[in-house]
Amino acid sequence: MKKILLVSLLAIASFSLKAQTCYLNNFDTTQLSNSVYVIAEDHNENMFFAYAWNNGGFTKYDGETWTTFDTTNTSGGLLSDQVIDIVFDYSGNMYIGTNLGISKFDGTTWTDITNATTSGGLANNYINDLMLDNAGNLWVAHNMGLSKFDGTQWHSWNDISVPMMYYVKKVTEDKDGNIWVAFPNGVAKYDGDTTWTQYNQSNGLIGSDVNDILVDNDGYIWFITGWNGISKFDGDTTWESFFYVNSDSLVELQNASFDKFGNLWLSKFMAGAYKYNGTDWKLYSTNEGIPTEVNSIKASKYGSIWLGTSNGVTELKAEGIFYISSTIPGDYFQDEEAEVNLYELELSDTFSFPQLMYTTPVMIEGISNFTNVKVGKYILQTKMISNSIHPDIITSYFNGDTIPSYKWEDATPIFLDYCATLSPEILMQKFNMPTFGSGTLSGYITYVGGNKALMGEPVPGAEITLEQEPDDEPICNTTTDISGHYEFVNVLEEGNTYKLNVDIPGFPMESTHTGIAVGDTSGSFNFIVDTASVSVNMVNAVSTIETQNFILSIYPNPFTDFINVNFTLEENATIEFKIFDQIGRQITFISSSDYLKGNYLKALYIDSKESVNGLYFMQIKINNTYIYKKLLLVK
Repeated sequence: MKKILLVSLLAIASFSLKAQTCYLNNFDTTQLSNSVYVIAEDHNENMFFAYAWNNGGFTKYDGETWTTFDTTNTSGGLLSDQVIDIVFDYSGNMYIGTNLGISKFDGTTWTDITNATTSGGLANNYINDLMLDNAGNLWVAHNMGLSKFDGTQWHSWNDISVPMMYYVKKVTEDKDGNIWVAFPNGVAKYDGDTTWTQYNQSNGLIGSDVNDILVDNDGYIWFITGWNGISKFDGDTTWESFFYVNSDSLVELQNASFDKFGNLWLSKFMAGAYKYNGTDWKLYSTNEGIPTEVNSIKASKYGSIWLGTSNGVTELKAEGIFYISSTIPGDYFQDEEAEVNLYELELSDTFSFPQLMYTTPVMIEGISNFTNVKVGKYILQTKMISNSIHPDIITSYFNGDTIPSYKWEDATPIFLDYCATLSPEILMQKFNMPTFGSGTLSGYITYVGGNKALMGEPVPGAEITLEQEPDDEPICNTTTDISGHYEFVNVLEEGNTYKLNVDIPGFPMESTHTGIAVGDTSGSFNFIVDTASVSVNMVNAVSTIETQNFILSIYPNPFTDFINVNFTLEENATIEFKIFDQIGRQITFISSSDYLKGNYLKALYIDSKESVNGLYFMQIKINNTYIYKKLLLVK
């Protein structure tokens, strides 16, 4: 989605981190019943808040409406108003742990599963923690040990079956399927069969008073203690501990949560919330508007951090601010002569190309202001809207350097953190326009097939830069018009050679035709873009591209380690094949070769061990025409 943001004037020097501005929503007893000790989220991103021993049942928030459930309005379905934990399965069922057992709610019907079978039932009704494993089993930590419910039968463990395992506080599952529990004498790992392995201060754990257990994206297990800090364990032999950070001790930690960016968030009683990004620790407290008395913490799927407090709940929104300065060497911008665009990059393996998320005009003196920008990694681009005042300035990117860059591949991504205010400077690329020349070159960029209704539909707004070899210095720049046409008139000089650098919307910027000289055929430097959708649900999709001179079939897509290109030539041609990633790095290459008129099949192999899942691009050059096709690698 592309958002249009307002602009305010503010003088900015260079890239720096300014005073923090946190975007907060505070909800008190107007919406909630009491102090919040429990925060949960369902698979539809609805938030749930409960009050533990303070009673009050629980409250649902769907982003607009607050709805409270307690024993007075659930027809006896909720067993107690002391709600201690809430979890959700993928069928839409909700499990509510209380001091009197467990209620199951499917959105309509309430079920007491505490005594679900005649063979026993739950070993103890005072619930401390609930967890659904990857197989769908419900694990229950309670005052008499640990129980598992498979949907029909209960099975329990206590201090008789596992020494010292009474009053289990927490339960979680690691990436290998092991079950971890916390109890007063430390933690224990259960392999799902017969083996229990205990850990305490004698064999790696920083302290036995474990309040929470989490597993990060890399499979490390984190143990959050109340008074002894934090332990991180690889599940084998290696432990790492944290106690003092920024001259502060990690004590009175309540619970923790990992956000969508991999940060660890911790609630610290009477201090606020800590965030650990794998390198640095940051305390969010009264300076950022965060209440100090944080009882619980939960990172939502959409990025917000929810903090349960003694007065309700605070939402720390995953947003920050960009103040961007775009600078022309020896000159300055006029109002709305250019625009700044923010392209979001995924932080992990992805099936999508970097998306244009925000745009705003550049105001006088080059100032652009973006507020309420969601936390994430961005590429920053300043693009000329009108070249009437500065015809020698072209689209440029932030690269963290004092030398301007107009190439996507040279851009330096910036991570915008929670509450951050960043002020990067984009130096605009200026070129020396040719004063004379006799050669003219032009071409068309058109869509083919896929998401476009008509074969040959034009691609307007693509940006083409003409570079002079061998130094690849830009000498002029243009964009395609509504017909997909571009043209450079009387710019080629005798004795020089040139190449095109093309930025097609939705594709990485790419250097294409090289060695162009006066006398080369005008109008033959064309591009065909196949925009057909590609997804993990497609099976062996075949894309066919047909022109007057050739027919191409590309398959399978998605692919695992190779791509077939079946092509028919109506005339002799010189052909070259490439596969490159989202930022334009070449992955596979078949050098240029001459082919006679006829039918051919080529296979392009990719080393899937060295490549990550996600979106890739095929580039096929047939004489002076380039064809671009999106590919999806799924291993």
